[in-house]
Amino acid sequence: MTRFAHAYRPQLTFVGRFYGNVNLYHSPPKYSGTGRPRVKGERKPKPEELVQTKRGPQTKF
Repeated sequence: MTRFAHAYRPQLTFVGRFYGNVNLYHSPPKYSGTGRPRVKGERKPKPEELVQTKRGPQTKF
C-alpha cells in the first residue's frame, strides 16, 4: 500500500472520517523549566466552526 501511495501521490487523495466537533490544539509552548510541562497548546477552532464561517449558517454537519 505504501509503495502504491508513493507512486501515485500526485493523483492520490486521502479520504477518511473526520468529526466536526473534535477539539484541536496547537503544539504546546516550550517548557519554561518550572512546574509541569503543558501537554496542549492554545485551542484551535473546531472544523464545524470553520465551515460555518466559510459557507455561512446554512451548512450543517
